[in-house]
Amino acid sequence: MHLKAINTALFFGLLVSGTSQASWDLTATATSDYLFNGVTQTSDDPALQFIANKNFDNGWYAGGFASNVDFGDDTWLELDAFGGRYWQMNDEIGVELGALYYSYYGEGSDINYTETTAAIDVSDFRFQLWYAWDYAGTDAKHLVAAVFYQVYSDGENGVNLGFSQSRSLDSEDFQWDTRDHYNHAWIAYDRNWQQWNFMVSYNHTTLSSDWGGGNTLTANVTYTF
Repeated sequence: MHLKAINTALFFGLLVSGTSQASWDLTATATSDYLFNGVTQTSDDPALQFIANKNFDNGWYAGGFASNVDFGDDTWLELDAFGGRYWQMNDEIGVELGALYYSYYGEGSDINYTETTAAIDVSDFRFQLWYAWDYAGTDAKHLVAAVFYQVYSDGENGVNLGFSQSRSLDSEDFQWDTRDHYNHAWIAYDRNWQQWNFMVSYNHTTLSSDWGGGNTLTANVTYTF
């Protein structure tokens, strides 16, 4: 089973949206491969995903995420809940604090866990940390550090770069592959058209192929209701 890493690309989009006025956002996504930090959560197979996100005009947000998964066991469904607050300090800087709960369903699935996150936006950059004190039921403390950069955006087309490092702080309880950490780098292009978003991304991780590492090209189609 490939333990899940953090879907930084997904939650970057959700948390930045916390700056909008009070509204409900509901999206459905079809993806060729469900990746968390470059690690497949569906054994390289497609996934259908749903996100419901409530943004408040005072910066608070809350929502949920659902997706099919396949870890090579009986686990088949992931349901997550998240919430937090975003502060827009000025035109260039924003700060965000939040928490997430990941839950999995299927016979014998026992990898549910809670995580906290903190981020700062500076112009076209975002710097973000995620911390879990019982990562995926392993009793290991776990930290992810990520940086995002928006290379280009004209409202219809966008290019984004990202780099993250996932690190076990208790390598005796949990390791990534044969080490306590691994790196993930990616580049993504997306195109907006009416209520649709089309995205392709190239991902590279330093994990071995046994852990789903290497290079992965994915394609996503998202519809906003």
